[in-house]
Amino acid sequence: MIPPGNSRYISWSHPDNSLRLWHAEKCHGIYDSKHDGIVTCATFSQNGKIFATGGSDGVIRVYKSVKPTGELPSSFSQCEILSGHTSTIRAISVSRPYSILVSSSDDKSCIVWDLNTMSFLRKLPHGEVVISIDIHDLTGDIVTCSATSIKLWSINGELLSFQKVGNSSEDAITCCTFCPSPEGYMTIQVLIFNFFNFLL
Repeated sequence: MIPPGNSRYISWSHPDNSLRLWHAEKCHGIYDSKHDGIVTCATFSQNGKIFATGGSDGVIRVYKSVKPTGELPSSFSQCEILSGHTSTIRAISVSRPYSILVSSSDDKSCIVWDLNTMSFLRKLPHGEVVISIDIHDLTGDIVTCSATSIKLWSINGELLSFQKVGNSSEDAITCCTFCPSPEGYMTIQVLIFNFFNFLL
C-alpha cells in the first residue's frame, strides 16, 4: 500500500502479523498491527495523513501519520478503533475532504464512519458482501461493488445509481475506483478480467 505522492509504502500479511514501513526497498519500521487476527485490507487518505486497516477480527484501526517537519511520514500512531461489523473486514476507503471512512464486511454490512468524531454515521444497504469501495473526493459520492453489482451513493446514503454487471463467478468484479472523466460525468472504472468504464 503506497501513500499518494509518496515513495514510502506499507506492507502486511507477514508471519508476525506486523505492518512494515518501507522506503527504497529497505524496511524502516515494524509495527504491531494490533488486530486480533490477520490484516485483510488497508488504505491511505489522498493526502497520506490517515492510514486505516481492517482485519479478520471485524475491527477497523485508524492511524495518523507522524511526519517530522519537511519530511515524508516516518511512522504512524493509532488514534482510534472503529467497531460495528461482526465479521472479517473486506474493504475500506477514506476521504479526508469529507472526513469519512467507508468499510464493508463479510457480514454484508457497509458502514459510513465520521472521522472527526470517530463514530458511526449510517449503513448503506447492500444485501451482498461488498468487495471494493471508493469515495469521490470532490463530490463525496461513494461507489460500492459486490461481485456482480455496482451501487453509487450520495454522502448522505441516498442510492443514486445501480448497475448489475454479471451473474457468475466468471463475471465477478474484483475492484472499482473513481477516475478522471469529462466535465459533467462521473466515471467508475471496474476490473472484472478487463477494464470497463461506466459513465453515470
